[in-house]
Amino acid sequence: MRLQAGASPYAGGVAALYSGAAPSAVARFLHGAAYLPAYVAIKHALHDCPPFLAVLCAATGATLATSLVEVPLEALFIRVKSGGLPFSVVAQHALCTSASRAALFHGAAPYVLRHAVYEAAEFAAYEHLRVRALNHCAKGPATLPVTTAAAIAAASACAATLASHPLDVVRVACSLHGSGGGAALSMRAAAAALMRLGGHRAFAKGLLPRLAATVPGSVVFFTAWETARGALASSKCV
Repeated sequence: MRLQAGASPYAGGVAALYSGAAPSAVARFLHGAAYLPAYVAIKHALHDCPPFLAVLCAATGATLATSLVEVPLEALFIRVKSGGLPFSVVAQHALCTSASRAALFHGAAPYVLRHAVYEAAEFAAYEHLRVRALNHCAKGPATLPVTTAAAIAAASACAATLASHPLDVVRVACSLHGSGGGAALSMRAAAAALMRLGGHRAFAKGLLPRLAATVPGSVVFFTAWETARGALASSKCV
């Protein structure tokens, strides 16, 4: 099983830290543009359901709606980061044959599952903690202070990352295995190989860098969202 591809990404120094920025930026832009409308629409459609269940269903449904575009872009991002090659070279190679194009969807199942777990856990934790924080406010404001929203967002991101990280490790293994156009690696086979190579600790590899990426991003996202909620509260848009 091949879990690594290409040259070491550390050879490029600081610049290597930004390899894969193009597909990552495109994926995040499309995710933000499609995810929130889908999340809000599904949540409003389930307004008769218990709030916690509505949030879980909305987050899961929005993840499924955005995965078709995100999965191949995420595969390109992983290959650029692992191989140290420019995005244009990786993209050209990935699109040259039908087999290589199909390989972009290797690891789609763990990707969608990981995102569904992460988004559901993050939004459910945030909404739950948000309601508790608002209930503790004497005057019951419609929105949270920025510092409170930031603290809740950080806690929610930590919980969601811990819950979904093993699936993220499996997703990366599946994607790297298919980067050469070979046969797809199933989630079970990838998990078994990881267990054989590194035991249970293999599923925690990269946890700290992922926390360093998800927590600041969630803090920025939810504080901005809380600000938008306050601005749109009178129109009942959120």
